[in-house]
Amino acid sequence: MKHLKKDSLEQRTNGNYELQELGVFVHGALASLHALGIAYNLRKKNYGQSLIHLVVMGYDIWAARNHYNEIKEKYNGGLK
Repeated sequence: MKHLKKDSLEQRTNGNYELQELGVFVHGALASLHALGIAYNLRKKNYGQSLIHLVVMGYDIWAARNHYNEIKEKYNGGLK
């Protein structure tokens, strides 16, 4: 059985760059799905559910922005 080194994940992810990109994508996709949930629940007059979607969408936008800012700071604006 081949043993993996401790830093093999970092080597495979090129120093965390791809993980940050994935974080931006996933949180952006989740935020867009929450926007659909807001529209659907407002149409059905489920205001409490709409509020929950709004709060969680805000978190996903915040998290995507943090992932993006880390890419900008650590990787020179996304340029390798």
